[in-house]
Amino acid sequence: MLDPTPQKLAFRYQQMLDKRASSSSACNPNSLAFAWVSPSGRLIELPGMQTHTVWATTNFSKYPPVKRLVEDKDVDPSEAFLKTGWVRFVNARHLDVWSLRTLNSRKTADTVCQVLVDCVVPGTDPEAALVWISLVKSGGSATKMSLAEFMAKYASPKLEAAFYARLGV
Repeated sequence: MLDPTPQKLAFRYQQMLDKRASSSSACNPNSLAFAWVSPSGRLIELPGMQTHTVWATTNFSKYPPVKRLVEDKDVDPSEAFLKTGWVRFVNARHLDVWSLRTLNSRKTADTVCQVLVDCVVPGTDPEAALVWISLVKSGGSATKMSLAEFMAKYASPKLEAAFYARLGV
């Protein structure tokens, strides 16, 4: 039996991801609401078809810094989470942050990068695939970088090695 080509392996892997992916999966590039990542690096996946806004409105009172902003400063709950260092994780290709400094937290960056490692399809060109980062503080302007740039800038050496191993490089 012949070994499958890299293209066939990538296709099979993508099929597996598609089966596993729901509309709110990080690996689904069409997902609009995957998870929140706390400043401590905790990944909180959104249940079912819930949006980030609904989750934030329902849960802000559980997080004192967020609760203070919402109640004392009349800040929208989603914005309050972002202002206090949370990442709104849309999918593995789109993140919303208050500022890029949010990703300088090792725990936050490790969580985000682990999801990227889990979702990368073998054979993907890491220089061509993009990650969009919306900067909410500056009115939602977006910055983009290749997966390779993102991993080089934010991943720990261990996660960056896992990323390239997963790609088969």
